[in-house]
Amino acid sequence: MHVDPEAAKAAGVARPFLHGLCTMAALTLPVAGALGAHPADLLELQGRFAAPAFPGDRLVAHCWGDGEKGVRFEASGPERTVISGGRARFGHG
Repeated sequence: MHVDPEAAKAAGVARPFLHGLCTMAALTLPVAGALGAHPADLLELQGRFAAPAFPGDRLVAHCWGDGEKGVRFEASGPERTVISGGRARFGHG
Protein backbone atom coordinates (compact mmCIF):
# COMPACT_ATOMS: atom_id res chain seq x y z
CA MET A 1 0.00 0.00 0.00
CA HIS A 2 2.98 2.32 0.38
CA VAL A 3 4.41 1.60 -3.09
CA ASP A 4 1.83 -0.55 -4.89
CA PRO A 5 -1.20 1.29 -6.31
CA GLU A 6 -3.33 -1.89 -6.28
CA ALA A 7 -2.51 -2.62 -2.63
CA ALA A 8 -3.39 0.99 -1.72
CA LYS A 9 -6.74 0.67 -3.51
CA ALA A 10 -7.41 -2.61 -1.70
CA ALA A 11 -6.81 -0.75 1.58
CA GLY A 12 -9.36 1.89 0.56
CA VAL A 13 -6.89 4.61 -0.44
CA ALA A 14 -6.78 5.93 -4.01
CA ARG A 15 -2.98 5.84 -4.37
CA PRO A 16 0.17 4.84 -2.46
CA PHE A 17 0.72 6.85 0.70
CA LEU A 18 3.53 7.47 3.15
CA HIS A 19 4.05 5.02 5.97
CA GLY A 20 2.93 6.59 9.26
CA LEU A 21 6.39 6.24 10.78
CA CYS A 22 7.89 8.01 7.76
CA THR A 23 5.45 10.87 8.26
CA MET A 24 6.29 11.04 11.98
CA ALA A 25 10.03 10.96 11.27
CA ALA A 26 9.71 13.80 8.75
CA LEU A 27 8.06 15.91 11.46
CA THR A 28 10.86 15.36 13.97
CA LEU A 29 13.01 18.15 12.50
CA PRO A 30 10.45 20.98 12.68
CA VAL A 31 9.18 19.78 16.07
CA ALA A 32 12.75 19.75 17.44
CA GLY A 33 13.32 23.16 15.88
CA ALA A 34 10.30 24.53 17.72
CA LEU A 35 12.17 23.80 20.96
CA GLY A 36 15.66 24.63 19.77
CA ALA A 37 16.53 20.95 20.37
CA HIS A 38 18.57 18.55 18.28
CA PRO A 39 16.57 15.61 16.83
CA ALA A 40 19.16 13.17 18.21
CA ASP A 41 18.08 14.21 21.73
CA LEU A 42 14.57 12.81 21.18
CA LEU A 43 13.36 10.86 24.22
CA GLU A 44 9.69 10.40 23.39
CA LEU A 45 7.57 10.77 20.26
CA GLN A 46 3.91 9.91 20.00
CA GLY A 47 0.89 10.81 17.95
CA ARG A 48 -2.21 9.38 16.32
CA PHE A 49 -2.17 8.82 12.57
CA ALA A 50 -5.44 10.52 11.64
CA ALA A 51 -5.27 10.45 7.82
CA PRO A 52 -2.81 9.40 5.15
CA ALA A 53 -0.08 11.69 3.88
CA PHE A 54 0.88 11.31 0.23
CA PRO A 55 4.26 11.73 -1.45
CA GLY A 56 4.56 15.40 -2.39
CA ASP A 57 2.16 16.66 0.30
CA ARG A 58 3.33 19.76 2.14
CA LEU A 59 2.81 19.11 5.84
CA VAL A 60 2.52 21.90 8.38
CA ALA A 61 3.30 21.22 12.04
CA HIS A 62 1.51 23.34 14.63
CA CYS A 63 3.42 23.17 17.93
CA TRP A 64 2.83 24.49 21.42
CA GLY A 65 4.93 24.13 24.56
CA ASP A 66 4.43 21.36 27.05
CA GLY A 67 7.20 22.25 29.54
CA GLU A 68 10.29 20.23 30.48
CA LYS A 69 11.68 20.16 26.93
CA GLY A 70 8.36 18.85 25.62
CA VAL A 71 6.06 20.02 22.88
CA ARG A 72 2.62 19.05 21.70
CA PHE A 73 1.91 19.14 18.00
CA GLU A 74 -0.55 18.47 15.23
CA ALA A 75 0.40 18.01 11.58
CA SER A 76 -1.82 18.92 8.68
CA GLY A 77 -1.64 18.20 4.99
CA PRO A 78 -3.84 19.56 2.24
CA GLU A 79 -7.36 19.79 3.71
CA ARG A 80 -6.79 17.24 6.48
CA THR A 81 -5.04 16.58 9.77
CA VAL A 82 -2.59 13.72 9.30
CA ILE A 83 -1.24 13.45 12.87
CA SER A 84 -3.18 14.51 15.94
CA GLY A 85 -2.41 14.33 19.63
CA GLY A 86 1.30 14.54 18.97
CA ARG A 87 3.81 14.92 21.77
CA ALA A 88 7.58 15.01 21.67
CA ARG A 89 10.05 15.31 24.52
CA PHE A 90 13.76 15.94 24.17
CA GLY A 91 16.63 15.40 26.59
CA HIS A 92 19.44 17.81 27.30
CA GLY A 93 22.05 17.55 24.57
